[in-house]
Amino acid sequence: MLHPEEHRHHCAKEEFIVTSSQGKDLVFMHPAYGPEIYCGIQSKMDEDNLNLKIPTTLDAIALAESAFDLDSKLSDEIRNEVTGIMYGKWILTSTAILYIPNKGAYVHQELSREMFFLDKYQLVNKLGSNVNDAKFVLFGYQIGKMSIEEFKTNPFLIALAGEEGAANAVRLAGRFKHQEPFLGSFNSIDTPTVRFTTLFTSIGNNERLYIDSRYPTNTPYGFTFGIKRQAEGPIVPIT
Repeated sequence: MLHPEEHRHHCAKEEFIVTSSQGKDLVFMHPAYGPEIYCGIQSKMDEDNLNLKIPTTLDAIALAESAFDLDSKLSDEIRNEVTGIMYGKWILTSTAILYIPNKGAYVHQELSREMFFLDKYQLVNKLGSNVNDAKFVLFGYQIGKMSIEEFKTNPFLIALAGEEGAANAVRLAGRFKHQEPFLGSFNSIDTPTVRFTTLFTSIGNNERLYIDSRYPTNTPYGFTFGIKRQAEGPIVPIT
């Protein structure tokens, strides 16, 4: 008999649609991929040959918001799967952060699939040579728990998800017991470091939304829902 997590990988993938706040249909697949490191998830997506990618922070927020909205059109099965991962696990996104000592954070929204297979030193060098493709935020932005208003206008959150995603994240944060969301990031660092952004919520009396950009590439505990690449074609590799 397969372990539940092994069974997840052997299930046929089924499409479901999440409509963003701007009316855009996002085509996700379930069951989720994981738990796995980033390159392991990308490998399984490649094996499935369904033209999938890891969602951006903006798209992952739209997914989570739909799952926690009882009026959305998601089936109970998908809703329970998404919320079950959010509670105490991590939904991985493709949003990569290059932290530079004494400077700040370069936010890269999407990486080419090849980049998920680089080791951490190669990834630092690759992203460091392409900072013009990123949004830069100077260290000094607020991190940790904060009010809804501080969260909505936080420059790091806006770099991660755009103004649309920040507004969506505010609505999502309002669905939890504690409406003081947590924004995770380094505020200083000794060496150039790459981390990825995740979404989750804590369990129990401390329940709140977490958007945390400190997830290492080689940590094997993340989950994600593959999202169909848009019709305009695959992500252009960063060279």
